[in-house]
Amino acid sequence: MNMPNMNMPKLMDLDAERIVIQPASDDGQLRSSDVKMFEVLFQHLLDVIFFVKNNGGCWISCNAAALAFLNYSKLSDVIGKKEKAFFPQQIALEIRRDDQTILSQGQSVLNRIEIIQNAFGDLIWVQTDKLPIYNPDGDIIGIIGVSRPISKVENLPHEFELFGEIIAFIRAHLADTIRVKDLADVMKLSENQFRRKFKTEFGVTPQQFILRARLQASGHLLRRSTQPIAILAADCGFSDQSYFTKQFKQFFGMTPLEYRKIWINS
Repeated sequence: MNMPNMNMPKLMDLDAERIVIQPASDDGQLRSSDVKMFEVLFQHLLDVIFFVKNNGGCWISCNAAALAFLNYSKLSDVIGKKEKAFFPQQIALEIRRDDQTILSQGQSVLNRIEIIQNAFGDLIWVQTDKLPIYNPDGDIIGIIGVSRPISKVENLPHEFELFGEIIAFIRAHLADTIRVKDLADVMKLSENQFRRKFKTEFGVTPQQFILRARLQASGHLLRRSTQPIAILAADCGFSDQSYFTKQFKQFFGMTPLEYRKIWINS
């Protein structure tokens, strides 16, 4: 008679929206083998980016869609890495802040609309859910999450449908002056009400959202056109090139010229 392997990881509980796993290792650290059941579940979902991190913020598992999104070929390429290896500086910092809140407070991130960068430099809007993973003693030992790319405004989740017209307007008027009051008027809200609701739903202020939409467009043009940077910046709503360079470097961790050279040489 075969005896059960007492070192095998166990999915203990899903009650009260808690995921509880008993790690197989003696040190209690979460490893890839502990979450294999999730990896198998998400492996064939090509439109869902699945990932698991340990309590140090390092990736320990993901599915094929995540590897493709990051332009890696095998799981060993990402194990042990953090967001700073995948994403622009500002995005990596914000993801890490989110993760620290989850790990320290057990506060899940649900239906978050955010922006991340794929392996080809495109900034992509995604809907993200992240939950803490607990051990049987109640300690948080990792994070499990999924992100679903949103390719069109029409594909926004139901609770964000009210903002569809706002997002479409922003994208269509990047070169123009966009006033928050005008956006609030579209939704028939006061400016303060609109700001609060927008920040609650998207996790960023309307001004930050507009800035990222402009940076997204500028990054796209830097990779795919030979326009002078000053003209390109103006087309994306940046009338001051020095301000554009400052914001671009803060977000991407490099100047627009450096960014363009990387993609020309890649």
